[in-house]
Amino acid sequence: MTERNGIWLNGDEDKEVQENRRVLQFAMSLYKNLIETVSKDKRFRKLYNFATTILPKVNEDSFDKDWYVANIQKPLRQFLLKQPIIELSNAIKSSFEIAKIPKKGFRKKDSETVWDFYFELEPDKICKKEEIFE
Repeated sequence: MTERNGIWLNGDEDKEVQENRRVLQFAMSLYKNLIETVSKDKRFRKLYNFATTILPKVNEDSFDKDWYVANIQKPLRQFLLKQPIIELSNAIKSSFEIAKIPKKGFRKKDSETVWDFYFELEPDKICKKEEIFE
Protein backbone atom coordinates (compact mmCIF):
# COMPACT_ATOMS: atom_id res chain seq x y z
CA MET A 1 0.00 0.00 0.00
CA THR A 2 1.30 3.45 -0.92
CA GLU A 3 1.26 6.09 1.79
CA ARG A 4 -0.38 9.38 0.78
CA ASN A 5 -0.40 12.79 2.38
CA GLY A 6 -2.48 14.54 -0.27
CA ILE A 7 -4.00 14.24 -3.72
CA TRP A 8 -2.72 15.47 -7.06
CA LEU A 9 -4.99 18.00 -8.77
CA ASN A 10 -2.55 19.46 -11.27
CA GLY A 11 -2.43 18.10 -14.82
CA ASP A 12 -5.57 18.09 -16.93
CA GLU A 13 -4.52 15.06 -19.02
CA ASP A 14 -3.36 12.86 -16.14
CA LYS A 15 -5.86 10.04 -15.44
CA GLU A 16 -4.99 9.99 -11.71
CA VAL A 17 -5.61 13.75 -11.49
CA GLN A 18 -8.95 13.36 -13.28
CA GLU A 19 -9.95 10.64 -10.81
CA ASN A 20 -8.80 12.75 -7.86
CA ARG A 21 -10.92 15.64 -9.10
CA ARG A 22 -13.96 13.37 -9.42
CA VAL A 23 -13.40 12.03 -5.91
CA LEU A 24 -13.08 15.56 -4.51
CA GLN A 25 -16.28 16.67 -6.24
CA PHE A 26 -18.08 13.58 -4.92
CA ALA A 27 -16.78 14.37 -1.42
CA MET A 28 -18.17 17.88 -1.81
CA SER A 29 -21.61 16.46 -2.64
CA LEU A 30 -21.45 14.31 0.52
CA TYR A 31 -20.41 17.37 2.52
CA LYS A 32 -23.41 19.29 1.16
CA ASN A 33 -25.71 16.43 2.19
CA LEU A 34 -24.20 16.51 5.68
CA ILE A 35 -24.75 20.27 6.01
CA GLU A 36 -28.34 20.01 4.78
CA THR A 37 -29.04 17.20 7.25
CA VAL A 38 -27.47 18.70 10.38
CA SER A 39 -28.81 22.20 9.69
CA LYS A 40 -32.35 20.81 10.10
CA ASP A 41 -31.55 19.08 13.39
CA LYS A 42 -31.95 21.20 16.53
CA ARG A 43 -29.41 19.10 18.42
CA PHE A 44 -26.52 20.49 16.39
CA ARG A 45 -25.03 23.84 17.34
CA LYS A 46 -22.28 26.13 16.07
CA LEU A 47 -22.61 24.77 12.55
CA TYR A 48 -20.76 27.80 11.19
CA ASN A 49 -17.60 25.88 12.12
CA PHE A 50 -18.32 23.72 9.07
CA ALA A 51 -18.03 26.78 6.85
CA THR A 52 -14.25 27.14 6.64
CA THR A 53 -13.44 27.35 2.94
CA ILE A 54 -9.91 28.75 2.84
CA LEU A 55 -7.48 27.40 0.29
CA PRO A 56 -5.60 24.38 1.60
CA LYS A 57 -1.89 24.70 2.31
CA VAL A 58 -0.39 22.27 -0.17
CA ASN A 59 2.53 21.75 -2.48
CA GLU A 60 1.99 24.14 -5.41
CA ASP A 61 3.37 21.58 -7.89
CA SER A 62 0.52 19.17 -7.21
CA PHE A 63 -2.27 21.71 -6.77
CA ASP A 64 -4.26 23.44 -9.52
CA LYS A 65 -5.49 26.52 -7.67
CA ASP A 66 -7.63 27.75 -10.58
CA TRP A 67 -9.44 24.42 -10.87
CA TYR A 68 -9.94 24.18 -7.11
CA VAL A 69 -11.34 27.72 -6.79
CA ALA A 70 -13.68 27.32 -9.77
CA ASN A 71 -14.90 23.79 -9.02
CA ILE A 72 -14.74 23.47 -5.24
CA GLN A 73 -14.25 26.71 -3.31
CA LYS A 74 -16.63 29.07 -5.13
CA PRO A 75 -19.51 26.58 -5.49
CA LEU A 76 -19.07 25.54 -1.87
CA ARG A 77 -19.15 29.15 -0.66
CA GLN A 78 -22.30 29.84 -2.70
CA PHE A 79 -23.91 26.76 -1.17
CA LEU A 80 -22.90 27.65 2.39
CA LEU A 81 -24.19 31.22 2.09
CA LYS A 82 -27.71 29.85 1.71
CA GLN A 83 -27.65 27.20 4.45
CA PRO A 84 -29.29 27.79 7.86
CA ILE A 85 -26.15 27.26 9.93
CA ILE A 86 -26.13 30.48 11.98
CA GLU A 87 -28.14 30.40 15.18
CA LEU A 88 -29.86 33.72 15.73
CA SER A 89 -30.61 35.42 19.03
CA ASN A 90 -34.16 34.02 18.86
CA ALA A 91 -32.78 30.43 18.56
CA ILE A 92 -33.87 30.10 14.92
CA LYS A 93 -31.22 29.04 12.40
CA SER A 94 -30.51 31.32 9.46
CA SER A 95 -28.07 31.65 6.58
CA PHE A 96 -25.04 33.87 6.16
CA GLU A 97 -27.05 35.74 3.52
CA ILE A 98 -29.63 36.85 6.06
CA ALA A 99 -27.92 36.83 9.46
CA LYS A 100 -26.26 39.94 10.79
CA ILE A 101 -22.83 39.25 12.27
CA PRO A 102 -20.36 41.90 13.47
CA LYS A 103 -17.14 41.89 11.46
CA LYS A 104 -14.35 39.74 12.78
CA GLY A 105 -11.76 42.54 12.91
CA PHE A 106 -13.64 44.71 15.40
CA ARG A 107 -12.40 45.08 18.97
CA LYS A 108 -14.50 43.22 21.54
CA LYS A 109 -16.26 46.34 22.82
CA ASP A 110 -17.01 47.53 19.27
CA SER A 111 -18.40 44.13 18.29
CA GLU A 112 -20.69 44.16 21.30
CA THR A 113 -21.84 47.71 20.47
CA VAL A 114 -22.60 46.70 16.87
CA TRP A 115 -24.45 43.62 18.11
CA ASP A 116 -26.53 45.73 20.55
CA PHE A 117 -27.37 48.15 17.73
CA TYR A 118 -28.50 45.40 15.34
CA PHE A 119 -30.42 43.64 18.09
CA GLU A 120 -32.49 46.77 18.64
CA LEU A 121 -33.20 47.06 14.90
CA GLU A 122 -33.66 43.46 13.84
CA PRO A 123 -33.61 41.03 16.77
CA ASP A 124 -34.75 38.18 14.51
CA LYS A 125 -31.72 38.57 12.19
CA ILE A 126 -28.76 38.96 14.55
CA CYS A 127 -26.56 36.05 15.59
CA LYS A 128 -26.39 34.95 19.22
CA LYS A 129 -24.38 37.47 21.22
CA GLU A 130 -22.26 34.82 22.91
CA GLU A 131 -21.09 33.60 19.50
CA ILE A 132 -19.99 36.88 17.90
CA PHE A 133 -16.31 36.15 18.57
CA GLU A 134 -16.47 32.63 17.20
